[in-house]
Amino acid sequence: MHAIRDAMETSAYESNWNHLADVIQTVQSEKNWGEQYRTATRLQTRIHLYDRYSTNPQGWHRWIFEQLEVPPGAHILELGCGDGTFWIRNAERIPNSWRITLTDMSSGMVEEARCRLGSNNSQFKFLSVDAQQIPFHEEQFDMVIANNMLYHVPDIPRAIHEMHRVLKRGGIVCTSTMSTQHLQEVEHLAVSFDPELHVLDHAIKRFHLGNGRDLLSSCFSDLRLLRYDDRLLIDEAEPLIEYMISTPMNARERLVGAAIDKFRDHVNRLLQQNGTLEMTKENGIFLGRK
Repeated sequence: MHAIRDAMETSAYESNWNHLADVIQTVQSEKNWGEQYRTATRLQTRIHLYDRYSTNPQGWHRWIFEQLEVPPGAHILELGCGDGTFWIRNAERIPNSWRITLTDMSSGMVEEARCRLGSNNSQFKFLSVDAQQIPFHEEQFDMVIANNMLYHVPDIPRAIHEMHRVLKRGGIVCTSTMSTQHLQEVEHLAVSFDPELHVLDHAIKRFHLGNGRDLLSSCFSDLRLLRYDDRLLIDEAEPLIEYMISTPMNARERLVGAAIDKFRDHVNRLLQQNGTLEMTKENGIFLGRK
């Protein structure tokens, strides 16, 4: 709520009122995202689709890890750790000397990560944290990671400033996001069946591959955008439908009863015609230094 308060205090100009409207819309959507990330079930449904139908055999989490240039003995902070999948899929590559603090706004996600990584693993610490108010001292970490989460934060500039504050001089920031074209075919598929059916969250427009550099450049230098080459080739209806109803938009409400049966038939007809459904995946990371 402090994001709304601050915006009201500075909204003497039209641009600030536009910013306030954006913040209010984001805060209103937090309730849906809070439900989304109360447990890891829906997140894991989406990861399952990517695992099963992505064409890049390397894998997103393995690729990100290879881009990181982190020295031995590093202290790392991750914001929005989710269920800890990134670390689980790179477990054998993590140096013993790293100290890793995993945080998420959702206490349910933090507990999921703790259970999956091992509550007795002294290399990891777990904490529920708001990225807009990071509860650590200045210059405490060698790297701050924020994977696919900044677009959900009500006050993105505040979160970026906080990331800068807790990062050591010369430390590395790694933020991942998507383009505004990411999975647009899924949205087109939904609308072709029901014009009122929506799958993709418009929050991505707040921090994406096209505007992320400008937002980060207020605090970080030597910014580089690295893109991950991938796409989805889907040949089954059910995993795609499960993905669609796992998102925070209205598919879960509209694809019920007879509607979901009709939609399943719609998808199967398209698969029979085309063999597979190709979906655009445009992911990448911004790397920068303090």
